[in-house]
Amino acid sequence: MPTTAGTSRLTSRLRRPTFPLDGKIVMVVAALDNIGTTTTLASSVTLSSVVTLAAAVGLFLMWVPAHMDDARERRSESGTVPFVRDKSQALPRALWLWFCWVLLSFGWNADIGKLAIQNLCVYASFVFVADLTARHATVEYGKRLLGALTWVVWIISLVYLLSVAKYGLGTTVVLRSRGTAIEDAILAGAVVLAWRGFRIGAARFVPIFLLVTVTLSLSRMSLAICMLAIATAYSVSSGRRKAIMSKRSFRRLVGGVLAAGGAFTNLVFNWAPLRDRFIGGDQAVVGGVQINTSGRIGIWSLLWHNAIPSITHIIIGQGAASSEILLGAQFAVIRGKQVLEPSCDYLRMFYDFGLVGLALFVVGMVQLAIRTYRWAAEEPDRHVATLHWAAFLASAALLGSMITDNPVTYSFCMLPFGALIGISMGLARNRMRRRELLSLQMQLAEVPGEALSPRPRILPSSG
Repeated sequence: MPTTAGTSRLTSRLRRPTFPLDGKIVMVVAALDNIGTTTTLASSVTLSSVVTLAAAVGLFLMWVPAHMDDARERRSESGTVPFVRDKSQALPRALWLWFCWVLLSFGWNADIGKLAIQNLCVYASFVFVADLTARHATVEYGKRLLGALTWVVWIISLVYLLSVAKYGLGTTVVLRSRGTAIEDAILAGAVVLAWRGFRIGAARFVPIFLLVTVTLSLSRMSLAICMLAIATAYSVSSGRRKAIMSKRSFRRLVGGVLAAGGAFTNLVFNWAPLRDRFIGGDQAVVGGVQINTSGRIGIWSLLWHNAIPSITHIIIGQGAASSEILLGAQFAVIRGKQVLEPSCDYLRMFYDFGLVGLALFVVGMVQLAIRTYRWAAEEPDRHVATLHWAAFLASAALLGSMITDNPVTYSFCMLPFGALIGISMGLARNRMRRRELLSLQMQLAEVPGEALSPRPRILPSSG
């Protein structure tokens, strides 16, 4: 016969919140998809493309019934208190419109091939996982998500360091160096906050490990973003209104930024591999300083001149992955190797989806950054504020990475980012629900009981 202690442990395990299936998909993609970019399964089919397609299909099959359940719930609530769903706590409408615009672009896309389908899968996975995660967002799930992402960073960083030890700096044999650096930069703030906010043991020494990995990848923008994200994550104070603007937090932020800038400058001028990457090769003058653009000027010039000859192309673009198709055709001849990445996602958005698509995407992403910052600064609960800060730092890192890199088409970047954003949106929505229901209960308490006929049904908060 089970003892009381044994029964309590069993009950505790049964009540422990599970890790949702969409969260498990995010972890699998974050850990495996970058490795898959260098693993070919068949002719021109990589493991990455298979994982990306499978993730998009799985998330879509989960999102459709969840959306239908919402529609049935709204229809069944005639005459009762409606379930609160404020648009300010949902994925910005601009991003949904952008995704619809991506779908419409297939109508005028001249070359619908594997690249276009793969990019569509990444875009769809991002919006679906953000919406799904928001539906079951809780502090406990957020904590488990940060812990899982911490282990993902450990795994990919360790694999990359081992490949560097065997194949040398900037290797792409096992993992793509740029992809690894971008993923680490986007998750850097979340990993630091996993330790600061929840004392997750695995995250305590990850920042040092992470900085070493990004440095050895020789990715300059990712290294700068990673340093700034870590400095900011250590400076914010969770659970205090306008925390980042307090004097103590501001001093820590300024000190962290100066320290990161000094370390970055020291590496650039005193470590030969990074110095050569920064000031060697093909150069452009930025602020009077000659900087190595790693071929980006040629890529950007080609895309720009092919994007502007027609007013139609300027407004609506040329369709998903059309920029990659152009680069693959042109640079395969010029350099003897296939170049498929524009190395600037803002330019990609303009070329593929025109001014309409670019504007919708940028507006939606900036809205996400502003909202997560506001929620973090105004949240009194330390743990909830930590999750909002993680989403904000990931948003800022993604917007910065898009200047010289391609995170928007990397599912191992966009799915973890979508999950962090979804947790933040869901927690903000839960807080708003509690406020609305409390206000409604107070109003009902002031009305005589016999006046309530029929008595409205108050739906419980999910968070």
